[in-house]
Amino acid sequence: MGKIPLHHTFKIATLTFFTAVSPKKDWNKVNSAENYTYAKPNLTGISSYASFAKKPTTAQINKVVAFIKATNKAEGITGTGTLTASYKGWQNFRIVMRPVASTKSLTMIPFVEYMDNHYDDIGTGYDVSGNEWYSAGSFQAFYDAATAKSSKSYDSTTQPGPTGDIIYTPVSYVLPSYSLMRRYPYNRADKIYTLKKGSLSVVQNGLNLAYIKTTNILKFPNRFQYRSGIAYGLTDPTRTTLTVDTKKATHYRYIDTNMPISFTDFTYVNGKWQQNFYAGLLSDQTPIKIYFRRGIGGQSKNILPPYPVSQGSATADSNTLKILYSPESLWHQY
Repeated sequence: MGKIPLHHTFKIATLTFFTAVSPKKDWNKVNSAENYTYAKPNLTGISSYASFAKKPTTAQINKVVAFIKATNKAEGITGTGTLTASYKGWQNFRIVMRPVASTKSLTMIPFVEYMDNHYDDIGTGYDVSGNEWYSAGSFQAFYDAATAKSSKSYDSTTQPGPTGDIIYTPVSYVLPSYSLMRRYPYNRADKIYTLKKGSLSVVQNGLNLAYIKTTNILKFPNRFQYRSGIAYGLTDPTRTTLTVDTKKATHYRYIDTNMPISFTDFTYVNGKWQQNFYAGLLSDQTPIKIYFRRGIGGQSKNILPPYPVSQGSATADSNTLKILYSPESLWHQY
């Protein structure tokens, strides 16, 4: 580990902090007891947290700090904020080692955290606010973003939209990441960082950075994707006019971004698209099931996926995509 300037290194409780831009006099007002403990690595292809556990060098820290400050400046955020609800973004941030559980022991991993003003409804009609640190992602994710080969920005307030936008398949994240504490996927992004090597991209969604397998990022640059006689898009054909080439596709799948891998299959009959069936992956259930409904007003039921999807399993990514791209004939059994 590189030598870190003394004024950037200090300890609070059992946590070691490498750098922070929050005024030191305010630190004792902040509850920093939370850790990010997981029972085991929970992602395809990740057997340990070792690759994330390297302590950053001074040069790496400086690179990440410069990246955060440049991002803040681009957002019109300058300096450090006082501990009130007026600060925003990564205005107050720090780099901290936190314990993450492996199968046998705890591994200390550097995270980037940001200060936020937390509001909690305690059921009395009043909100209690307090300043808390939240994870923005692993230090490695920030460093990879800071040294990425290229990046592209998106307007997450308007996308996914019908053209030129992106959505994601739901399973493929790389730990450790705060996003893994939620079981639903990213389906939009503010920015995608293309890394210099490897099979992953870093995606920024709000204040969080996480890894997603590049092959699992679905893009719609030409309005529709065509695959095996099925057109895929982000527009409901019953609410707008579609220009799907019916010579290329006998079915159209409208992907609903409100749920992970949720789509409605339509068939083109007498010049109109008619709803065939709806399928939505219920990723918050154990085991993961699919909410299925045939036609409009048809009876709904929860079914096991035609291809098993288990969070963190070796086949989770590929089987999730198989469900999205499955032929219409497969769904006849339901």
